[in-house]
Formats: sequence, structure tokens, C-alpha cells
Amino acid sequence: MRWIEWSRAFDPPVPNLMRNEALNAELQQQRSELETLIARAEDYAKTSQAADLRARDAAERAEKSVARADAAAAEVGTGAQEAGFVAFEERERRAANWFRFFTVVLLAAVVGIGVDYYFFPKRLGDLDPALAIASRATIVVGLGALAAYLARQAGQHRRQAEWAAGVAVQLSSFLAFISELSGPARETVYAAFAQRVLGEPPQPKGTTSAPDVTSVPLDALLSAVAKLSK
Repeated sequence: MRWIEWSRAFDPPVPNLMRNEALNAELQQQRSELETLIARAEDYAKTSQAADLRARDAAERAEKSVARADAAAAEVGTGAQEAGFVAFEERERRAANWFRFFTVVLLAAVVGIGVDYYFFPKRLGDLDPALAIASRATIVVGLGALAAYLARQAGQHRRQAEWAAGVAVQLSSFLAFISELSGPARETVYAAFAQRVLGEPPQPKGTTSAPDVTSVPLDALLSAVAKLSK
């Protein structure tokens, strides 16, 4: 009997072993589920990171596209302005040449009348000398005044042509000049150049308003210069 009791004391605790195995199996299952959840979380994080990278890349591409569109619009606007000033310069120079031509013609007429009176005084006929001189003087003074007016107009149109040519040259290099600027400096340059471009052409001394010949081309440039200020 004692030997049987003693041998039973060394028998393994079967219920405890079964319980431990069940706990281990449950722990393994929970660990497997946890590892699955961790893997899913990592995949989601990777997917979210990839989506974030794709969103950032799309935003950068959109910004670059907007920048290229703005640059293209600015280039088109600048080209339109330059073409407008070139055409305006050609018209003003052509007008100056015509006014200069008629000025020379009138001055030649004044000189011709004076020479005719000096070398051919008998052509006056029986007119009183004082009346003849007065009539010739009236013609000469009138033609001289008209020649002076035409000369003044020729100078005015020539100054406007030179001003338009200078602005056209500045427009051709404006985008390259401001390409390295940004922020307040860029806005300041834009404002100063807009004032230069849309300002009044050079005026003769004693005048306070712009001549009518410049109002149409300047108004035509307002829509083009707005593209540069964006």
C-alpha cells in the first residue's frame, strides 16, 4: 500500500498539463492574430505613405504646371506689348518723317518767295511797294509759321518713336531680368516697370497732357500688361 501511494505521488498532474497546453494554444492563436493585425497596420502605413507621396508629387507637378502656364502667359503678354510698341514706334517715326518732309517743302517755298522778290521785283507790276512788301511778308510769315508748327510736330512724333523703341527693347529683356527675383522685390520691379510702360510718352515743354495720338496704343496695352502682374 505504501508503495502504491508513493508511486502515485510521482504521477504527472494530467489536468494541469492539459490546461497549460490549452493556454499555450490560445496564446499562440492570439499571437498569430496580433501579428496579422500588425502586418495589416504596416501595410496600411506603407499604403498611406505611398498615397501621401503620390499626393505630394501630384501637388508639385501641379505647381510646376501653374508656374509654366504663368510663365507662358507672361511671355505672351510681354510679346504682345513689345509688338504693340514696335508698331507704335513705326507709326510715329513715319509721321515724323512726313512732318519733316512738309516742313522742308514749306521752308523751300519761303526761300523761293524771298529769292523771287529779291531778283525779280518787277513781277509785282504796278502795286505799291509797301503793299507788295506787306503781301509778300504775309505769305512768308504764314508759311514760316506753318513750317514751324510742322517742325514741332515732327520733333514730337520723333520723341515718341524713340520712347516706344526704348520700351520695346526693355520688354524684350524684362522676363530674363526678373527671372531671378521673387517676393517683394519682384512686385516692386513689376510696379515700376508698369508705370514706365503705361506712363505718358515724352511731352514737349509747356504741355501738361498726353497728345491724343498716344491714347489708343496705350489703352490697347492695358490688357496685355495685366498678365505680367499675376
